[in-house]
Amino acid sequence: MRTPLMTILMISLTLTACKPLVQKIQEEKAPETVKPGASIVGMYKEYKKGVVGNGEKSILFFHAGWCPECQNKDANLRKWYGSAEVPLPTYKVDFDTEKDLKKKYGIGMQDTFVLIDGKGDVMKIEPQPSVSALKRLVYGNVNSAK
Repeated sequence: MRTPLMTILMISLTLTACKPLVQKIQEEKAPETVKPGASIVGMYKEYKKGVVGNGEKSILFFHAGWCPECQNKDANLRKWYGSAEVPLPTYKVDFDTEKDLKKKYGIGMQDTFVLIDGKGDVMKIEPQPSVSALKRLVYGNVNSAK
C-alpha cells in the first residue's frame, strides 16, 4: 500500500518542481498572428541586397526555416511589428543561403540578430536572444533609429 502512495507523492513533487520551467517556456512562446508564408507587415521584411549600408540603422535576423527557435522569434516579430509602429526595420535573412552576409558578420549559427548602423557596421550581435533580450534589441534602439 505504501508503494502507490509514495509513487503518487513523487510524481506530484516532480510536477510541482517543473511548473516554473513550463511557465517560462509558455511565456516565451508567442502566438502566431500571421500565417506562415503570408506577407510580413510593418518594418519587418525579408532581406534583400542593398539594405545593408543604406544609411538606415536596422536589425538583421539570421533565420532558418527548420529552426524552432527561429520560428518562435519570427512569430514574435510579426506580432510586434504588426501591432505597433516601430521605426527600426528588421530584415529576415535566410541563414542557409546568405553565405556572404554570414561571413561578413561572422555568423556561425541561426537565430542570431545583428544590430547595424547606417553604414552596415556592427553595433551589437545577439546570438539566440531570449524574448526579453530581443525586445530590448528591437525597442531599446528605436529612439536612435537614424
